Amino acid sequence: MLTQKLGLVILNLLLGSTFLFHAGCAYFLGSRAADIEKAAALVSKDEIHQNNKILSFKELYPKFVSSQNQIGFIALGDMGTGDEGQKRVSDAIKKWCAKAEHNCDFGLFLGDNIYPSGLDLDVNKAYLQWQSLFLRYYSDLDFPQFLILGNHDYSRRGVGSPNWDKAQSYFAMQKMTQKGRQTKNNKAKWYFPYDASKDSAHPSSWYQLQYDNLILTALDTQRLLYGKDTSSQLELFNFGPKVDTSDKIHVVIGHHPLYSNGLHGNAGNYGNGLAALTEQSHGMALQNFFNYPLNPEKKLCDTIDIYISGHEHNRQIIKKDLPCQTLFIVSGAGGKTDRLFRVEKNTLESDTLWQAATLGFTYFLIKDDQIKVNMINAEAEVDYSLNCVKDGVDKRLLCREIEK
Repeated sequence: MLTQKLGLVILNLLLGSTFLFHAGCAYFLGSRAADIEKAAALVSKDEIHQNNKILSFKELYPKFVSSQNQIGFIALGDMGTGDEGQKRVSDAIKKWCAKAEHNCDFGLFLGDNIYPSGLDLDVNKAYLQWQSLFLRYYSDLDFPQFLILGNHDYSRRGVGSPNWDKAQSYFAMQKMTQKGRQTKNNKAKWYFPYDASKDSAHPSSWYQLQYDNLILTALDTQRLLYGKDTSSQLELFNFGPKVDTSDKIHVVIGHHPLYSNGLHGNAGNYGNGLAALTEQSHGMALQNFFNYPLNPEKKLCDTIDIYISGHEHNRQIIKKDLPCQTLFIVSGAGGKTDRLFRVEKNTLESDTLWQAATLGFTYFLIKDDQIKVNMINAEAEVDYSLNCVKDGVDKRLLCREIEK
């Protein structure tokens, strides 16, 4: 135990050593106490969340549980533009999920929920933003919507020192909607999940849910990049001896990609020399997080079957066998698109299966040990399909393309 704790301390020092300057900046930017006070009245600002317990989807949201022997969900990021692109994708989601054969049990929103600079610290202004840039497009989706936060949710135009207090505005929106401040159609179906039956629990920007044979782990990668809450988020992967995850499908979501052919590129080399994020050590903190040794035989990424991210405004599928056998999905074209920077075969990230710089979202369907991945465009049509099965011996995903 002492060795494990010492390892966490050393990791935090390594990941956070380049960010001491930004702590002072964040304090200065977060000094608007009067505005924060309103949000604080609605939700606790304690950073410790629900004792890192795996929350049961069925217990928290029983009326939304699928009646079919399978789990279907959508994933998209970088949505909150308020322009035609966001409308087209949201309409495509509604069209896709309206079909009886496409059961949509929940949705995953991968950060950059509100452009250009996240929600205002004043909750009244924030609510108007939330109505126009989120509820307007997704309030009539009849399933829970789980959110994480991205760089634009924290920082002015997505760059510079984050204002961590902005997370409280997002939590406050959830509390306000649940308390009845809503229009007829704006029911509280979107969440930063927590066990509301416990007085000490409250929303968090990182969390974990279990839904039958699916374990969903949500990370706050913006905080990881700045060396914050690394130990607490690592604890999400400490399942303990009573939880057997070998026969379950473990899906992890975070805003920033680990591998990408887009503008930002791979963690550890963010920017590809084009848009370097020096203040975030080129994403090295995220790379180190995924490579963290849980024990002498297993790294953290060895426990992950699928990692879904946004940040890049395009869609990509990359299947890695090394250093970890993980399927990486980039689904950040929920509101706008950016071109792909690596398109020639000799420049692509190895094991790139498919990519497109077009609007759309991803639909996943899990049944037993199988998972189907569909890349859906803004016309609600399938651009690419992949069928994966979790091998019973090696406990890794084996995938093959599904021909149209």
